[in-house]
Amino acid sequence: MIALTIDNDWACKEIVEDTLGLIQSYGCKKTIFFTNELKLKELPEEVAIHPNFENSDNFEDPIKDLKSVFPNSLGSIIF
Repeated sequence: MIALTIDNDWACKEIVEDTLGLIQSYGCKKTIFFTNELKLKELPEEVAIHPNFENSDNFEDPIKDLKSVFPNSLGSIIF
């Protein structure tokens, strides 16, 4: 298995959509770990969250915030 990770944090939605299209053109499945709300034309097969705890006093608020935007997210990365 080969895994490729892509961070959406500093990329505009057009770049993310272009990258997802490129990955799709090779028939690869993809999961995006969203760090923030990014309104894409179409979400990938699998969505997960990657909360940022840097500006928070607790761990619950960033998770709740992202889960409210992506309620069907399947997993998360938490450091």
